[in-house]
Amino acid sequence: EEQAKEPLYCFTSEDGIEHCVWKITDEENNQKLQMAFQLMDKIYINGLTLKGHHGVLDFEKEQGQNFILDITATLDFSGARLSDDLNDTVSYADMIETIKNVFLSEKNDLIERVAERVAVALLENYKKIESITVLLKKPDAPIEAEFEFVAVEITKTRESLK
Repeated sequence: EEQAKEPLYCFTSEDGIEHCVWKITDEENNQKLQMAFQLMDKIYINGLTLKGHHGVLDFEKEQGQNFILDITATLDFSGARLSDDLNDTVSYADMIETIKNVFLSEKNDLIERVAERVAVALLENYKKIESITVLLKKPDAPIEAEFEFVAVEITKTRESLK
């Protein structure tokens, strides 16, 4: 098959490997490639600190403690890049309000459950988001050890909601 002499796009992943996107002349594969390329847009919300009442121990639910959330939403906001219109993307301010509402609405034993609830709410409320990763950190977990934080990370896709 014939390929362009120059790649359409190249990037270096976190592991230092360079990846390039080439034009494919086969229309079906070209459409798949364009979809994958579009899904590379991401919105990051890092270090969102909320006081929650989650944990297995009674005092964790009573007193509460700080939790830190890092959120990565994958979506296609190519329209917003061209239009400069908020309606063509997802508002991270709105996302934060949703996260806060979900995080504070219940007391859960497990942070796994909290992360799941946050991820599902974001996918259900923002139809443009195709996948969401929630890293939920618990820096003050009641464990007799020195550590920066304990955490769980989950990734959910729109497809996983079906």
